[in-house]
Formats: sequence, structure tokens, C-alpha cells
Amino acid sequence: MNPEGEHSTAELAKLLHSPVILVMDCDKVTRTAAAMILGCRHFDQSVDIRGVILNRIGGSRHAGCRAKVHRGSLRIPVLGAVPRMADIPFSERHLGLIPPQEHDRIRQALGKAADIAGDYLDLGSLTGIAESAPAWEDHAFPDLQPGDKTGREQVTIGVIRDGAFSSITLKHRSSRRQRCQGP
Repeated sequence: MNPEGEHSTAELAKLLHSPVILVMDCDKVTRTAAAMILGCRHFDQSVDIRGVILNRIGGSRHAGCRAKVHRGSLRIPVLGAVPRMADIPFSERHLGLIPPQEHDRIRQALGKAADIAGDYLDLGSLTGIAESAPAWEDHAFPDLQPGDKTGREQVTIGVIRDGAFSSITLKHRSSRRQRCQGP
């Protein structure tokens, strides 16, 4: 993390030429959320913001008011309005969501997520935006080689794999895959 935002998801989206959908927490706000979205659009105009999902909406009146503000003054598509929900089965802990392998009701949680998406999101528009993203190819970064340092220090990426939060680096995963497949 640095002041220039070089390690942000916005920078990654720019690097990959990917469209962005903002998910705005609308709990207890109306026009303030519109100002934050406007700020995101103007802060870095090279980020391709294509729409917004309004999250934790207070009710249909709140959603209607919010959508009107976004479509009118912001001219940004509202691709969903998800209400506040008390019965969401997504367990959390101090550092974030509990990973699927530890979640005792994963099927219930995934079913609920599918229901929420089907009921409250414009899946057709979201799919269209996702499909408009250009294909990412390995040769998009011809000057980078495995092991290159791209900043002050080399970065190791780990993948959480089990209930004890043991991790495996991509380097180990790749070498394990090679051992399994043979020469």
C-alpha cells in the first residue's frame, strides 16, 4: 500500500483494462453515497466504472430515491439494490470471512447468495459488462519474468488452503503441479 495507490484494486483493473462495478454501502446514507461515487469517478478517470450496486438499502423507498440520484445526477447505471438482511449465513471473524473449507453451512450460504443475486441484481447487465472485458493474456507483461522484482521487494503470494489457515505459495503449488504431471 502506498499513497499513489499502486497496489489497489483500481490499479489492477487499469492494468488489465477491466470494467469496474462499485458496490456502495448505503446503510443510513442517501446523497452522501452519490458524492462518494462521484468522487470515485473523478478521482481517477482512467478507472472504467461501468455501474454501481447499492448494498444494505433500507427499503424500496430508499432504493428508489438512491437509484434516481444515481441515474440522474451521476448518469451511472444502478445494477442492483440489495436490502439490509439479518439472516445472511456468511460467517465472519476478526480477519474477514470464514473460508469455505471451514464453513459448516457452505451450501446454505451459497444458495442464499444465489437467491440474493437473482432477486436483487441485474445479472444480464452484469454479465454483459463482464463479457466486455478484454481477454487477459500472459504476454500482456512481456518484460516480467518469474522472480522479477517489480518494486522495492519481491512479493510472495499465498493461498489459504485449510482449517488451520495454513498457506501455500504459488511457487510451491506450481512445483507440486509439475511433480504430479511429470516431465
